[in-house]
Amino acid sequence: MAKLFTEEEILKFSSENEFMFATVELLKYTIQQLHKIIHSKYIDEIGKPINLNRDSAILAGNLIRLAKINTSFLQNVCENKLEICYILSRSIYETQINILYFLTNGEENVYNNYVKYSLLSEKKLYEIIKKNIEERNGIELNIEKRMKLSIEKSFNISEIEIEELNKSSNWKSLKKRLEKIDLTSQINEIYNVFYGLSSHFIHGNWQDLVENHLNYINDKNITINYDWNKPKPHLLSGVIIFNLLCVKMFAKTNATDQLKEELLNKFRKLFKYKFFLSEKYEQFISDN
Repeated sequence: MAKLFTEEEILKFSSENEFMFATVELLKYTIQQLHKIIHSKYIDEIGKPINLNRDSAILAGNLIRLAKINTSFLQNVCENKLEICYILSRSIYETQINILYFLTNGEENVYNNYVKYSLLSEKKLYEIIKKNIEERNGIELNIEKRMKLSIEKSFNISEIEIEELNKSSNWKSLKKRLEKIDLTSQINEIYNVFYGLSSHFIHGNWQDLVENHLNYINDKNITINYDWNKPKPHLLSGVIIFNLLCVKMFAKTNATDQLKEELLNKFRKLFKYKFFLSEKYEQFISDN
């Protein structure tokens, strides 16, 4: 069970390790909340996953994805592998935005566009395979048979005909999805900062090399860096905040009245706790 500290205990913190431990515990708590909403909606009374239609499965699958990547993120935080944490955080942010977008804009056409966008590359590969077979006068390789069956299965599950899929999709860009969620300017700014920073580490930009993989001594002396870097509380902030926002929005749109009240009360408590902890950490950094 994750541990939350009292304000009095936090005010007595005298090291970065104490703030980091408290932030990690808060991350654990938000992951527990994710599992709570998943079990409330998608697991029956005997602990068995319920059957879902396609659109329900899209939201459920994204929630499961978010819980899994959060768990891997937590593991790498605890193993002090900052470089991997940054890469995972990008996947977390995009999944969180998708969940919030579905919860606030959950019309059927939104789900259709999500599926169609994913299948565009599948259709392109399918057409390449068919073209190669035609150029061999109908001779089909075993690997091509398996790939075609796999692609056809994906389309069947998706309830979309291969021939009906156009070359474009109306699935909105990440920026447009974020705008549709209608977050406060402060939360929007937090997201943009953390998402932008993670881009360096996803793509292996020069900034990533300088910060994590090279030792920069001076203009003429650069050496490789095999050591892992240690995460700090700031890294966890965006993940924690958007985990909580996903739980809040799920409570408002999908929870029973009793569970809704419980989740929203917990959200208010944890959100307040998160910003108090961050405020005191910033003060600690300034003072030291």
